[in-house]
Parts: sequence; C-alpha cells; structure tokens
Amino acid sequence: SPNIFFIILGFWGFGEGTKVASAYLDDDTAHLSGTQTFTGAKTFSSAVTADAGVEIDNITIDGTEIDLSSGNLTIDVAGYTELNNDDGGIVIFSDASVQFGVIEHASSDFVLRAGVQDKDIVFKGNDGGSTITAMTIDISEGGKVGIGIDSPTNPLEVAVGAADESVKLSCYSTTDAHHGALLFTKSANATIGTAAATADGETLGSIVAQGHHTGNAIKAAASIKFQGDASPDGDSVPGRIIFSTSDLDDAGSPTERMRIKADGDIQFGSSSGTGDIYHYGEGKFAINDVAGAEATPTYAFNSDV
Repeated sequence: SPNIFFIILGFWGFGEGTKVASAYLDDDTAHLSGTQTFTGAKTFSSAVTADAGVEIDNITIDGTEIDLSSGNLTIDVAGYTELNNDDGGIVIFSDASVQFGVIEHASSDFVLRAGVQDKDIVFKGNDGGSTITAMTIDISEGGKVGIGIDSPTNPLEVAVGAADESVKLSCYSTTDAHHGALLFTKSANATIGTAAATADGETLGSIVAQGHHTGNAIKAAASIKFQGDASPDGDSVPGRIIFSTSDLDDAGSPTERMRIKADGDIQFGSSSGTGDIYHYGEGKFAINDVAGAEATPTYAFNSDV
C-alpha cells in the first residue's frame, strides 16, 4: 500500500543520514543512526540522547534548569558571551545550597554583593607563581578595605612585608596649579554628606606615626595635627598646625612641641602661651620665662662642642 511504501522510504532515510520525515520520528527513533538533519519544529515525547553532540542554531528552553550529572561544563564561543536577565540582571553564584555571591543591576549601577552574612569579598591573583591576596573588602567590619592584608583595622589599610610601603598620588598635567593632594575634610554634622561649620579648636585632620612598644601594642610616636584656630566665618576656616612628639613618659599620647597659628605666629614648648615659648610674627620675637612674662626673659647662647 502507499503507507507501507513511505514507511520503507523513511527507514532508508534514517539509516543513510538524510533529512527525516517528521511524521515518522516518534515511531521509528530506533532507526536513527549517523548524522541526522531536521528541518522545521520537532516535538519529542521522551528524552533525546546524542552522545556525539548536537548542532543547533538557537535554543529555547521551556524549563528552568540545565542539569549536568557529573564533570565540568564548558561554554566555548567564537565571540563574546552575554547574559541577559530581565529580572534586575541578577546572576546568583551558588555552591550546593549556599548562595555565596550575587551580581545584579540596580538603578543602572553594577552591583557585586557577597551572599553570605559577614563573609568578605576577596581579590586573589598569581604573583610569580604564588597565589596572593591582592585586596580584601571586610564585610563583617562595615566594608573596610585591606590591600596586602586580610583583616584591615581601618576603613583603608595598606600593608607590605619586608619592604618599604608608600602611598603615591601622581599628577600629570601641563597646568602649573594641578597637583597630587592629600585632603582631610571635617563637618560638624554626623550625617555623611551633610555640611556644618566646625569650631575653634576642633581637630580637622592629623598625620600620626606609630610603633610597637616592648609589649607589642601599637602606640603613637609623633604626630602633626590640623585644628581650627578660630571660629569660621562665611568664607574662611582659620587653622593651626600642631607638631607633637612622644618621650618615654607619654604612653602613646605625644606632647605638643610646636604650633603654627592662624596669624603666622610660631610657638614652641606649650599650647597655653606660657613656658619656654618663642613668638614670631609682625616683627616680634620674644622668649618667655616659665610664668610667660616677657619682662625678664632668659637668654642662652651655646657654642658647638
């Protein structure tokens, strides 16, 4: 009959690796061998096994998973790979049931988020054949950043072993006024981004050199402190610079040795205006006695010995 004739032709086509008639796929899958080419949409009621691989132009998946029972999964493309997620662009990284990382799109920002409570974001690399930790963001400490150190103790900590450490601010410009700068900014308001006038005597910034004492605790050895030297007005913040050093009695709180005031006066030895203080400014030079009176100063001139 005609039906038997077409079935025989279909079987012959399967064995020869030519295009297969869609009408016979469900009944005659046992006869598929070699390379097969299908045209148009095809529906299979059970699993399709292709040990040698499948060549497809585009894939549309109705389900929600691609499962690999064992081994690794490699996606090898000639061009770039794009992940286009309509639900916030969210990509979740999991190990078994632990969601350890998330990449997402939020208000046009690229957001990288650690998925486990109090776990860090760590950047590692290969330095001369050895794995190193280049940078750590300590989430359990409010996002403190450590470069060269795993557990930073400040918002930013840079550490190096058996070498000099430095922070370099570089500027390349043909404009004379352009330069690298280290900026300390203080507002009298506790809300980040909210400005409020600072006060006379308020510390605006400092540079502190520290060392370890014999009990291995960190203590300040010397400091340069920047303070307000009078109440600000509508366009200026008067300032002073205080230089301090520590002796064996200071217990980590360096003593003031010199200050430069807002008017240019320089004081040595005390912040109160008394003691062995030298004033310079507006043509004045004075040496005070211990009471601070300029009437009976003591002068001493020492020769080199």
